[in-house]
Amino acid sequence: MPQLKEKAVQWRKALDVILQWCFSHNFSVRLYALLALKRVWGLEGARTEAEEGAGGADGLGGLATVVKACLHQAEAMQSTG
Repeated sequence: MPQLKEKAVQWRKALDVILQWCFSHNFSVRLYALLALKRVWGLEGARTEAEEGAGGADGLGGLATVVKACLHQAEAMQSTG
């Protein structure tokens, strides 16, 4: 169980770092950060553990909403070429 908690902490730290780069002025940096965000957000086990530790998806302090908006932006960028 402690190993799962450690993974959730690492997952949360990864999200914090990646989200900072998602708002970069440099397009390439922002694009790679969005791709990393998509991959890290997809780690279901770590996300579930982090959400449970924070009191559910709402307990992430609105982080889930920001991530979903960023992922929506990434999908929109992919569809425009």
